[in-house]
Amino acid sequence: MSKFIFNNLIVVTSVMCLVVTANAADTDTKTAASKKKKKKIEQEFDALGGNGVLLEKAQALNPEVRTTVVQNRIVDRTNRFELAGEYANTFGGDTYVRTGIFGLSGQFHLSNQWSLGGKFGQAFNKLTNEGESLIKAAEAQAALNPMNPTAPVPEIDYPKEIAMGFVNFYPLYGKISWLGKGISHFDVYGQLGYGNITLKSGSSPAMSAGAGVGVWGTEHLTTRLEMTYMDYKAKHINGDDIKMGVTSASVQVGWLF
Repeated sequence: MSKFIFNNLIVVTSVMCLVVTANAADTDTKTAASKKKKKKIEQEFDALGGNGVLLEKAQALNPEVRTTVVQNRIVDRTNRFELAGEYANTFGGDTYVRTGIFGLSGQFHLSNQWSLGGKFGQAFNKLTNEGESLIKAAEAQAALNPMNPTAPVPEIDYPKEIAMGFVNFYPLYGKISWLGKGISHFDVYGQLGYGNITLKSGSSPAMSAGAGVGVWGTEHLTTRLEMTYMDYKAKHINGDDIKMGVTSASVQVGWLF
């Protein structure tokens, strides 16, 4: 009887040892797999995916919950040069003419918060309806009475070229989600500028102040929307100075080197 009990104890002990050994092996296998998976996630996270990978993993745990993270900057602009083409349209100033400006803008980013730059623009002018009406009336009056025309000729001193230096300060930074399909980062900035404007009558110093939004969709492609107020002096036909204030709205598309 004692021998029977002893034999059974040996069998039970052997089975328990096998179970413990199997569990330990299974635990080691799971631990190794977990470490391998964790290492892979860390590698993905350290690559360009960054927070995007973390977001996918978090949403996979509970897809019913919308998860939002604040991403690091896609683009570091420090010590980089940006070159952009620009189109601007003006508002205010001379009521008889509207001015469009095609130009080129370049700036060096000292950091993500500060940049120094310059821009040059070629102006293209067009008479407003009021300006065209006055000139047609003056031409008709001059044809009837060439020795003593009485219709007034509008005083137009339109811009030809603009060259400005400027400094930008970027105090605000954020991101835009495009219907969940992608993320673009943006900066809101203020701008102060000083330069020279060439007019029909000559040239004049010009000062400007403005604000804009820069959008960074990729490492290199840049887009800007900018609003600027510029102050300068034009001239009457009689030679007197006229203080002019012109607002311009511009679109810029460029490349960050």
